Amino acid sequence: MTKKTKMALPDTIEMAKVALTDGTAILTVPNAVRSPEWLEENGICLDNIRAEPSMIQQTGRGAFATRNLKEGEIVAPLSLLHIDGNRLRMWEEFEEGDYEELNKQLIVNYSYGHRDSTLLLFPYSPVVNFVNNNIDKTGINAEMRWSTSKYHAKDWEDLTVEEVLQKKQANIMLELVATRDIERGEEIYIDYGADWDDAWEEHVEGWEPVESGHIPLHQMNMEQQLRTIDEQRTNPYAENIMTLCFTSITAEDVEDQTELEFEWEDFQAVPRSLKNSWICEIIERYEVADPDTREDVELYKVRFALEENVVCTMDGIPRTSIEFAHKSYHSDQHLKNAFRHPIHIPDAIFPEKWKNLISD
Repeated sequence: MTKKTKMALPDTIEMAKVALTDGTAILTVPNAVRSPEWLEENGICLDNIRAEPSMIQQTGRGAFATRNLKEGEIVAPLSLLHIDGNRLRMWEEFEEGDYEELNKQLIVNYSYGHRDSTLLLFPYSPVVNFVNNNIDKTGINAEMRWSTSKYHAKDWEDLTVEEVLQKKQANIMLELVATRDIERGEEIYIDYGADWDDAWEEHVEGWEPVESGHIPLHQMNMEQQLRTIDEQRTNPYAENIMTLCFTSITAEDVEDQTELEFEWEDFQAVPRSLKNSWICEIIERYEVADPDTREDVELYKVRFALEENVVCTMDGIPRTSIEFAHKSYHSDQHLKNAFRHPIHIPDAIFPEKWKNLISD
C-alpha cells in the first residue's frame, strides 16, 4: 500500500463506517458541518453572484445577482491578499547587463489600490473578480466599503504600508454593498474610479495590434489539426507560441540506443504533465483507423531534443498529447500594449497611513 493511499483511508473500522455513509471529507474536516445558528452568527454569504458573459462588450465575463438584493445589502465579501506593487514590476534586458522596466504583471488589473500608494489588494473570494466597471455611472448598482465582519482586522488601517506588508496572514476585507435594489439576474457594476476610466480611454485610442501577430494560447489549443514543418513554411504559427509533446521518455532511456526513433505507445505520459513535456516540432501528420471505433484518427510524428546533442523522433503521438505553449517572455504578461491599471479604492475610505507616495 502506498503512503498516499494509506493517508486517504480512515484510521479505524468505526471511522470507515462513517466514511461509507457520509464520505471521507467529514473525517478530515470534522467541523465542516455547522448548525444554522452557527452559520447565522459566523457565516458570510458567498453565493449572491455568479459568473456569466458580461453585458458590456470587450469585458469577457461579469458577475450577476443570483437573487433579489435590497439597497444596503452586502452583495459579496472581498477577502484580500496584500501585495507590494513594486514587486509586480517586470524588466527587459535591451543590452547585455542593462535593463529597462517593461511594465507590471497583469494581476494589477484585478487588484484594488490607490494612486498615492504602492500597496495593492487582490481579492480571492469567489466570482468577485468578474465585477465590472461601468463607464455609464448611472448603471452602477454597488460600491465598496471596509467589511463590518469580525474577520476584518480594522486595526490594519492604522498601520503603514511597510507594516502591512510584514503581515504573514491575510486579515483584511472589503465588501460590495448594493447602492439600490438589485433584481435577480442583473449584472453588478461598481465604479473603478476616474483614473481608471481615463487610462482605459487613452488605451483604447492608442491601441494597435501586436506586429508579431501574437495569438492567445487558448485559441490555438482549440485547433484540432496541427501544421507540419513544411506547412509552416507558407503558413507559420505566431511568434509567441511553440508546441509541447507529452511523453515519458528521458535521456537515460536512450543512452545505449543507436537508433533514436521511438513509438509513443512505449512512452505514454499524462497530457499536461510538465515533467514529461518536450519542446517539439511536427514532422508528419497522418491518419490511421482506431481499432476500437474503426474511425480514422490523426497521429503525428515529431522531433525533439532530449539533451543538447541528443535529438530523437517519436511516432504515433495523438493530438491530445501535443499542446501549444508560450515561448519564454512571450506570454500575455509580456505584451507591451496590454492594458494595466488597478481598481481605485475611493479616497473617502482609503487609509491615510497607506499613502506612502505622498511626499511631506
